[in-house]
Amino acid sequence: MRFRLRTLLILMAVVPSLIAWLSLPYLRRFSKHEITKQRLSILHDCVLLYQLEVHRPPPSLGHLYVDPGQLSDPKTWRGPNLERSLPVDAWRQPFGYEIIDSANGKNCLWSNGPDKKSGTTDDIAIGL
Repeated sequence: MRFRLRTLLILMAVVPSLIAWLSLPYLRRFSKHEITKQRLSILHDCVLLYQLEVHRPPPSLGHLYVDPGQLSDPKTWRGPNLERSLPVDAWRQPFGYEIIDSANGKNCLWSNGPDKKSGTTDDIAIGL
């Protein structure tokens, strides 16, 4: 009986530790995806705020924290919309930004994801 109880107690201690150790890479990857999605959401909000103020999408993400200068009415821009320079994704890569339809304010923000290559299945994107 002692041998079985001791074996059971050891297994109860080892198995959860082994499961936690094996799942660690997955949890790290999951958290990086979540961090990147949160940063994209913040950028999305900044782009929308810029559009509300200036009535057109920003030509680049840099215009969120630098005075655009070429506005017909400079008083419409109440920026900067970002306090600091542009954030990067969880893999320390810059976010991508593209104006799809300027007249309708359609844009796309994206991260190239863990493989750091654009246009692959692991990309994380938000369309405006």
